[in-house]
Amino acid sequence: EREDGHMFYVDWEQQKWRVFPPEWCELGTFESDSYNQKFAVTQKKAEREGELIHPFRGKLTTLLRQESLNIFYFFDEKSKGWLPMPLTWERHTPFVSGLVSEIKNTCPDW
Repeated sequence: EREDGHMFYVDWEQQKWRVFPPEWCELGTFESDSYNQKFAVTQKKAEREGELIHPFRGKLTTLLRQESLNIFYFFDEKSKGWLPMPLTWERHTPFVSGLVSEIKNTCPDW
């Protein structure tokens, strides 16, 4: 759950994060034990390395990295929440298109 109260889940077929519909919360309860059974996480030697047992993809090696990112969001009227903007949309924002123009002017043959 984010600070704005929205929860997300992964739509594995579409390979996208989706806002968790509020009406789903009324259909049941969240149980951490069942979550841990489906998504078992173990620690390796390094504190930030681990493994994730995913229900569809099997055993995955994980790494927790601290990064500072600027992420564009857009307000989705349908879900009434802020969603991450697809990268293909970002390039049309004034900020990104300005950066692209600056790169093209500096490196015209690139």
